Amino acid sequence: MEYYTLLTDIGIKKVIESQVDGTQLHLKSFAVGDGGDGNYTPQETQTHLMNETYRNNISRIYTDKEHVNRLVIECSIPPTSGGYYIREVGIFDESRNLIAIANVPESYKPVEEEGSTRDFYIKVVIEIENLKD
Repeated sequence: MEYYTLLTDIGIKKVIESQVDGTQLHLKSFAVGDGGDGNYTPQETQTHLMNETYRNNISRIYTDKEHVNRLVIECSIPPTSGGYYIREVGIFDESRNLIAIANVPESYKPVEEEGSTRDFYIKVVIEIENLKD
């Protein structure tokens, strides 16, 4: 299976508006999900994850130093959250619009009651083409 991140239709619209109007796109939160108990191919038309299991604020956003058209978004899940598989990640703006979606290799996020716990970090990379002509 191939893993990647793509902008949703809403995300593409918001990026174009940002470039044309000069308005800022405020990426605020991320969510992870189990993909509905399996891997799937994300679609640009999606407005939500298949099965969201956790949501929180984005930890850090920055531009890749080697590729200026790549946005890197870091997200963390604390040890207190878990007991689920992660197969999908969504990036949301301040209005809770799904801007980007990624399918990721399956990972299990344990909780302490299961005998193991850890912080879980996710990096999502979004490649932005020049959409303004």
